[in-house]
Amino acid sequence: MRFLSFLLFSFSALFSFAQADSKGADIRVTVDGLTNGKAYLIGQFGDQYFRADSSQIIDGGKMHFTSEEPYEPGFYFVSVQNQVTLQVLIDKDQVFEMNTRKADPAGAMVVTGSLDNELLFKNLKFEAELNPKLSVVANKLSTLTEGTAEYDKLKAQQDELVDQRKKHLASFSEQYPNSFFTIFKMAGQNPELTYPKKADGTLDTAKQVFNYRNAFWDNVDLTDERLLRTPVVFNKLKKYMKEITPQVPDSIIA
Repeated sequence: MRFLSFLLFSFSALFSFAQADSKGADIRVTVDGLTNGKAYLIGQFGDQYFRADSSQIIDGGKMHFTSEEPYEPGFYFVSVQNQVTLQVLIDKDQVFEMNTRKADPAGAMVVTGSLDNELLFKNLKFEAELNPKLSVVANKLSTLTEGTAEYDKLKAQQDELVDQRKKHLASFSEQYPNSFFTIFKMAGQNPELTYPKKADGTLDTAKQVFNYRNAFWDNVDLTDERLLRTPVVFNKLKKYMKEITPQVPDSIIA
């Protein structure tokens, strides 16, 4: 009798797990201020885009993407032609809500039920504030002579802004190392330049390129199939082969 009870419990647990594992998609998106019409969920594989699903826009901005079978995990866009485009990360748990305004899609975004998309939009908001500051400093630096007092002052400002960005990214790795967002975001980062010197003290540019190339894939988990459905792998592969690999047969073959 005890063995029969164990079998029944095991079957019940397996059935419950199967039900949970087969749960489909239920993604609700609201963008206040949209006109009614059609919205599309656009996915990506390598450098190819595909229409994963569509939804009617009702009540001035409400969309509902639902499917009995889950969508393939990856990086998606919710696209409303001539109105707005939203980035979306989709992983295993595909029941969540996103609410924002047409006038400020990233800044006004509130996500419920998806840590990955909370982190995605936290990062988008941070970059929206930081990138214009970096651009202003970089543009000013390009007009100055290296080594002057004004150049050194601006270079220190640039270094401080870059350091803020590094700390911001490091916070995701420290707090949410296993989230799809962190894996996706860190995989997209390029390695930092090293500055090896020759015996005479000058920069060894050949060694610098060698170090950069060798570290280029360090943050990419090539066993994670989800990254194939993001821009990361194809873009990095293209850059690796076309820009940092010498365009001669021996190097390309290797």
